[in-house]
Amino acid sequence: MASDVRQAFARAQKILDGSTAGKLPTFLDSLKAASSSSEEARMLHSLLWPAWLRQEGRAKEAQMALDSLRPDDFGSDPFLAFHWHFGRSEVLRDREFFDEARAATAKALVIAEANGMERERVAAAILTAQVDLRDAQYGRALSEFHKGFVRANELSDARNACRALVGIGTVHFYQANSKEAMTYFQRALDLARAAGERRVAMNTIYNLAAATASVEGEQVAIAIYRTLLDTASSMDNEFRADVLINMADSYRQLDDPGPPLT
Repeated sequence: MASDVRQAFARAQKILDGSTAGKLPTFLDSLKAASSSSEEARMLHSLLWPAWLRQEGRAKEAQMALDSLRPDDFGSDPFLAFHWHFGRSEVLRDREFFDEARAATAKALVIAEANGMERERVAAAILTAQVDLRDAQYGRALSEFHKGFVRANELSDARNACRALVGIGTVHFYQANSKEAMTYFQRALDLARAAGERRVAMNTIYNLAAATASVEGEQVAIAIYRTLLDTASSMDNEFRADVLINMADSYRQLDDPGPPLT
């Protein structure tokens, strides 16, 4: 049964990340329908519904959904318990509750280490680095991203390797090292495309455009943003809004912005 849970979770993750993101509510409905006869389906629904809410930009609702559960609800299945703590950490990071996010990730790490869940352990370590990055703890974040990349590479784990490379690039970007940032974003993009990690690739293109603006100019960045908007049909509304905001900012930064509005 544990393998069935993992397969269902992996399927949902692909739907979340891929070009068929609109199908996730249907998948969640099927899990909810199965909840009356399957404890695993009920638990999966409890975890995947908040994940969808977070991706839709509804982090507060996602946190409320996760907090309505109890830690011991998942005690019989370490995989589900891990993802409950991991999901809470992601939401708390997004809401900038950094200490609480670190505490949740630490609990996820304990579960992963105790149960030989090596890929999950790497994912949690990288999430810890992401929390540090959002909290402007750049030195610590950079060190952990590098370690995470090495371990993900050893495991042939393209998804986490990409996350680590994007993190390294973002640290460099925040420290006004745009050329170095572009190098890491490009590596992440090449790896994400080769591995079929569509959403990781989309996010990386977005980061690459921001770094490119500092090095090659706003017009080049605008072209990247336009390509992203034209090709990413599965982009959720929050991500699309971020791209449009950055593109508008690039227009404002152009040397010849045109006549003032009247």
